[in-house]
Amino acid sequence: MAAATTLAQRAERTMLAVAAEVDAGTDLTARDGSRLHLNLTEAAGDCRAALDQMLDLHGATGFRTSSSLQRFWRDVSVAGRHPLLNPYLAMEGYGNALV
Repeated sequence: MAAATTLAQRAERTMLAVAAEVDAGTDLTARDGSRLHLNLTEAAGDCRAALDQMLDLHGATGFRTSSSLQRFWRDVSVAGRHPLLNPYLAMEGYGNALV
């Protein structure tokens, strides 16, 4: 549970840091935007990993359709696969911004 909590807290810190940087009102370069996009995909990955660990701890009953944990796992898994949160595309975009 501590590992899942650590991942969830890191995801929260990352998302809040990205929001604070965007809300600061400074002009962001294309490189900054790509870096922030990459940070968001990493936060989404941390959320997915945290839920996977929680399901591992809960056991097979966590996959019952009546389980709230299963519903959260499914929702985060689907949302985390949105193209905006695709880590491969974000990494490619950041690499392009660096050159």
